[in-house]
Amino acid sequence: MSQSQKNENQLSLMLLIVVGVFLICNTLFLVNILAKALTGSTAVFGVDSMRNLLWIVNASINFTIYCAYGKKFREAFLEICKKAWSWIAGIPQRLW
Repeated sequence: MSQSQKNENQLSLMLLIVVGVFLICNTLFLVNILAKALTGSTAVFGVDSMRNLLWIVNASINFTIYCAYGKKFREAFLEICKKAWSWIAGIPQRLW
């Protein structure tokens, strides 16, 4: 298998994982909306809080997935962190 095919397979796997996590984390939101639409009542106690938590989990997991599977993403993220750190570290020097 060529390197480009490996990269494509890895990218496809990452995309499937991101979509799967999105669907899992947002299923409760869909069920909640459908229940509200069909019954006309408000949400069951705690469902909104759980839905919000799952949204946060989804975003956190996506970042972790990108870091785990994306070499270019890791490199770009580290470069941004290095620049930000050097800017932050230089703040006291600029104040004098």
